[in-house]
Parts: sequence; structure tokens; C-alpha cells
Amino acid sequence: MSKMIAAFHWDSSKKEVSTLFVEDKTWKVRNRPKNIKCNSTTNHSVFTKNANDAISDFFNEINNLQTLGNTVLVEYKIVSGSGPIVRYKNRFAKQGVESDFVEKTFKTYLSQYKLKHRSLRTNLKKEALSEFTKMIKGLNLMGSNRGEAFKHRVWAVALHATKKTYSKKVFSVFHAKRHSTKKKKDVQPLFRSWVSNL
Repeated sequence: MSKMIAAFHWDSSKKEVSTLFVEDKTWKVRNRPKNIKCNSTTNHSVFTKNANDAISDFFNEINNLQTLGNTVLVEYKIVSGSGPIVRYKNRFAKQGVESDFVEKTFKTYLSQYKLKHRSLRTNLKKEALSEFTKMIKGLNLMGSNRGEAFKHRVWAVALHATKKTYSKKVFSVFHAKRHSTKKKKDVQPLFRSWVSNL
């Protein structure tokens, strides 16, 4: 039995759902990261079906993990579509409706499954995002191809990484994957050296 982290990220601009399942503390990936395109340029009902299927699949996977005796913490980030900018400009209106649908559907499932959960409120930006992405690539958690870009977002959710904590969070992965037999205090200078050479 393991403690698992189930990460869910909704990208409102690309209309994509990204998911990741990893073991807490060891950070071993249980299932490969997924990126599901939900967008439909012509039919909103097609979007709602695609989004609902992606969310349903996410929670079905959680149910499978629980059936095997694992405990699961859900980490998620969904940008809500509500707010003045959504009502003010038509080009944002559809994005707001879609984001609201994803948020409402996701939270309905959360309530049904009665899972422990945390919401990541902020995105990494600029220098923090650039450094975090380099670290994730350096740990071979994502590649350099264009199609791999979603992985840094879903890993940020899984690690609950913020501007203040992302370095500490990546350190825990570095320690677990590369120097798990050593004490953390002995690994810290190795981590600093590794980061400086990325």
C-alpha cells in the first residue's frame, strides 16, 4: 500500500486536461502523464462530453488505486472562468463557460469520492517557471519536444510548487531519485551544484 498523489491541471487557453499519478515521497510515476484535448471549435456539447470523459477517467483511476489499498491525495489547479474579464469581452466568454463547467464537474466528483484534496492557487511565472522547467527536464521528468510542455504544469501541481517553494519541492524529488540513501543535509550541496550546472 502506498500514498499516492493524483494531479489534475486544466489549461483554459488550450482547453486541455493534464493528469499525473505519482507515489508520495519516492516520486515514482505510477501512470505516464496524460494530456487530453477537450476543445471543440463548433459544438459546446462535444466539449462537455470530452471534458467530462477526461475528468471521469481521472477519478476512475483514483478508484482503481484505492481498490488496491492505496491512499490518494488529489492536487489540482483549475482556473475559474468567472470574473469581469469573462463578461466584458466576447472572446473570453466561451473560455469562462468551459472553465466553469470543468470546475463544477471536477468538484462534483471530489464530493462524491470524499477525497483529501488541495488546490494550487498560483502559476509559476517568468524566472521561477524557467528554472522549475529546467529542473524537471534535468530529472528526466519531461523531454524537450513541444508536445512535452504540459508536463511541467502537471508536475508543478503534483508538487504543489509555488514561487516560494518550488526549489524545495524539486529538492525532495532530487533526493529521492538520486541520493535516497544519504541524509538530506548531505545532499543539499549536491543539489545546489546540480542546479547551477543546468
